[in-house]
This record gives sequence, structure tokens and C-alpha cells, in this order.
Amino acid sequence: VEKVVQGLSPEERSRFKEVCIGAGHASMAITPIRHGDEVLGVIHLADEREGLLPRGAVNFLESAALLIGEAIHRFGMEQEIQYSYETQSVINSMLRLSLENAALEEVCQHTLKLVTSVPWLGFLPSGAIFLVQDKPGVLELKAQIGLSPMEQETCAGVPFGRCLCGRAAATFEVQFADHVDERHETCREQATPHGHYCVPILSAGKAL
Repeated sequence: VEKVVQGLSPEERSRFKEVCIGAGHASMAITPIRHGDEVLGVIHLADEREGLLPRGAVNFLESAALLIGEAIHRFGMEQEIQYSYETQSVINSMLRLSLENAALEEVCQHTLKLVTSVPWLGFLPSGAIFLVQDKPGVLELKAQIGLSPMEQETCAGVPFGRCLCGRAAATFEVQFADHVDERHETCREQATPHGHYCVPILSAGKAL
């Protein structure tokens, strides 16, 4: 235990002592879970009795950690393949929409349904698409899912730079909030607790 403590920074040592040494652990083995040069996690075993984790047990843990690292890596690859497949399916559906003879609002509404249906995003079915049309510098609500009547009214037109949607359009950058904060200028007082992403739609150096 003392060798482990000596290798920690003062901040880590303080936190470590509070949790592990404070719990009376006299035997401890911390084995990194690796894949190649990447550390994916650790296996941490501890006991109040001394000498409970001899070198043989540590060697076994290190061998097991290699297998666990390989399993985690393969699982991650399978997840990435699934994410890629789901994302590509949505993109293909959007491209098909663009070829159909449909009104712009209809295309936006179908696109919004596709985006909010991606399983790994984990969104509640709520969102909106804004476009710049008749009024330069103003985002007009063109499609929505799950917005209350009050939100549809107050967000019908959002000037560039105002609220998170307006900031995304003005800065060309994704805006994220995990709760209702001071940037929710349009309906902060009436809004139910939520978080959201605002992603600018850009083309040829302009926010659409």
C-alpha cells in the first residue's frame, strides 16, 4: 500500500487515503486494462488482511486484464459498426427525401423524424428545424416535434445571436446546454427542465 501511495500526487494521495486507506485496506492490487498502448480501465482489488494478494495472484490479474482489454476493444468496434450503420441509414433516407417532389416544410419534418429516431442518440422525441427565409438574420421555425404551443409561438422567429439556436447560427458553432440556463433567453421562465444541442446548418459560408 505504501508503495502505491508514494507514487501518487499530493491531491491523489489525499483522495486515495480518504477512500482506500481510510477503509483499512492492507492488501491491494491495481491492474490496468489495456489494448495496445491505450488504457481502457483498471481492475482494483483490496482487502483488510495483509498478504492476501501474492505475486501469483497479481500475475493472474494481469493475464485476465489482457483478455478483458481485448473483449472491450471488440465490443467497442461492434458498437462503432452499429452506430455507423444506423447513421448511414438515416443519411441515405435524407438523400432520398431530397430527390422527392415535396414541399420544403414536409422535407424538414421528415428529416427531423429521422434524426430523432436514431437509437444511440437517446433523444426524447423533441426537436425543431429553423431556416432563414423571408427575414435575413432571423431563424423561422419550419418543423418541430414535441414542442409545446407556447414554445412554438415564442420560437416562431429567433434572431441570430439570441438564445442557443440564434447563437449557433451567428457563431457557426454547435451550442450545447445540459439544463435551462441564462442562454435560454426566449422562454427561460416557462421552459420545462431540459437540455439540448443546437447545430447550425451551413453552406458556402452562410448559416441556412
